[in-house]
Amino acid sequence: MRISLSHKAWKDANRQLFMRKAAHIFGISWTTLQGCINGAVSKAKACQERQQLCVTEEKAIRDWLLDLSSWGWPIRIERLRAMAIELLAAKGDTEDLGVHWTEQYIDRHPQLKSKFVSALDKEHAEAQDQDIFRH
Repeated sequence: MRISLSHKAWKDANRQLFMRKAAHIFGISWTTLQGCINGAVSKAKACQERQQLCVTEEKAIRDWLLDLSSWGWPIRIERLRAMAIELLAAKGDTEDLGVHWTEQYIDRHPQLKSKFVSALDKEHAEAQDQDIFRH
């Protein structure tokens, strides 16, 4: 947002405002502003073109994971991968996902976090026993 604002300010000033000054006003690097002026594409946008799933599909998976989490249902990495493969198969893409796809997916969506969940301990297992509930 600040990049586009500094670019607009620089253009609106009919280029009388120096690039370094415009960048400083909006708190961005002047080389970033220079790249924007010269038509550079952000790394995130450049990488989107190489991804098998589009942004909307990735957001759908993210929302699905967040819904499951809010309901108290943890999702396994294998299920995340299976969901992505199902979406790809639905649009006719049979190419396999990369080895590190899940890690990269989680990195692209910082609101998602993976954590190791240990096996169910004895007290939790007993808490779900119907006989104990009846007693």
